[in-house]
Amino acid sequence: MEDAAQLQKLGYSEIIDKLVHWESPVLSGGVLVCIDAVFGIFYFFKDVSAARLVCNAIFLIIATGGALKYLLPERVSSLSQFELIPSSKVEAFAERLALILKGAAEHVQQVIFWKNQGTTVRALGFLFAARFLSLWVGVPLALFLFLNLVFIVPLVIKRNQKMIDQMVGPLLKRAQTEVEQLIAKVPKFTEDMANKAK
Repeated sequence: MEDAAQLQKLGYSEIIDKLVHWESPVLSGGVLVCIDAVFGIFYFFKDVSAARLVCNAIFLIIATGGALKYLLPERVSSLSQFELIPSSKVEAFAERLALILKGAAEHVQQVIFWKNQGTTVRALGFLFAARFLSLWVGVPLALFLFLNLVFIVPLVIKRNQKMIDQMVGPLLKRAQTEVEQLIAKVPKFTEDMANKAK
């Protein structure tokens, strides 16, 4: 419960950062299990019509609710007053949702309009790799593997940080200095160049 209260105070990227870095193992594990469950359901029921699957799931939920009403009437009466989103928090929920959508839209605009060249180049590299890999691996499987790796890799890195620092650290420093030297050789676009082009 404390984790949920803390997450309500954070922004979209901060929530994802906390989930991916397993700051709350129960919450991160729960999200990973939910992601895997959704992919498992879609994998095992991919040949079934989506409308039939949704209707059957709703039918199962209603039938379970009916059975619980007769088996545990006192529990069901207390659950019937449960509000998924309390009316006092609807406005805050809508505001949070709007902030998430606004942040996502701003990020997409930054990538599309090259406001941060590094981010745009990473996005283009990801799209190129995804297009290349899609020839061998289906998109659902690639998405499943990617989402699982997003959760697993930071945890493995965190647990093996000393070994990584000893073995990979010097190589990363050397690569970083070479990249900085290459970037320094690239001419910068200035206003003078724009005026000369006219």
